[in-house]
Amino acid sequence: MYIKDNLQIINNTDSPSGLLAMLATSIANKLMGAGFPHGVRGKELFLCADFSGTHRESLYTTYAFMLLDLDRNDWWFAAQRAFRSEALKNKRRMSFKALNDKAKRRALLPFLLMADEIEGALVVVGIEKSHGSIFSPHNSDNYRKLTSAWKPVVHEHLMRVTYLSALCTALMSVPKQNLIWICDQDDVASNDNQIIALTNLFAAVSSHMMSYNLGGLRLGCVKSDNGSLQIEDLVAIPDLAAGAACELLSGFTRQNIFPVTGLYNRMPIGLSPKAHRLAGWLSVSDRPLKRFVVAIRNDEGGASKVASLKISEIPDLLIR
Repeated sequence: MYIKDNLQIINNTDSPSGLLAMLATSIANKLMGAGFPHGVRGKELFLCADFSGTHRESLYTTYAFMLLDLDRNDWWFAAQRAFRSEALKNKRRMSFKALNDKAKRRALLPFLLMADEIEGALVVVGIEKSHGSIFSPHNSDNYRKLTSAWKPVVHEHLMRVTYLSALCTALMSVPKQNLIWICDQDDVASNDNQIIALTNLFAAVSSHMMSYNLGGLRLGCVKSDNGSLQIEDLVAIPDLAAGAACELLSGFTRQNIFPVTGLYNRMPIGLSPKAHRLAGWLSVSDRPLKRFVVAIRNDEGGASKVASLKISEIPDLLIR
């Protein structure tokens, strides 16, 4: 019900060629069926985000968002403590870049099996770097005021992070939920002033995408972790997904392949072992954590193309 109402609002959101509306429809279709975000909901919605694609070799920038109701996932905190005491000690941080570490590679499978059981959704949006801006120009005084904490060079990234976070929230929240939003400490949340400004920007953007009001809004970054690494380990899930999807989509593009919604794709040739393993995990469709990758690029005529990626699921034996 709420998804349908908010989709109608997003359809009127300002973006070239209705790109946000196409993206929202693609995500909403994947959320159909039993499980999150349907059924009994919690009081606090947790949204964590991470991004990948800054390295020169990447042809895509990927934005990964995981959403879950904290009070529907109480078990995670006990499981995470056990993981940290048994599988990965010494406060090593799980991340895609760091998977060359032997201890982290050994810990990856139990970490992913733990993530499988989260009642939530993991959305990865990959945007080809040659695509250009996905927003219409903003020149209003209000826009300049809301974005004054950032240099113009990061405004496109800033708006993508904000709009995509707000879009996911609109599709997966319920009225009066409190939202806790944690993002990686990159160019959009590098200091306290930017975090405060980002909170105000998100509130302004999200209010135009939802037919109801949320409760409280709190925003932070991974440095908010209290030393237990519970926040860091939650953010590590979109970090791993963003890194793998970035390599996966870049591989498809180099082989002149673009996903077609509804059709399965074989893995591109030349993936790193860690990307291959995580791509297999992203393909799993029968666990509580829903997960999907949506790709955006321009076609030959310059129009935006949006497609949901489906890859052949890899047997568990092969990803160990």
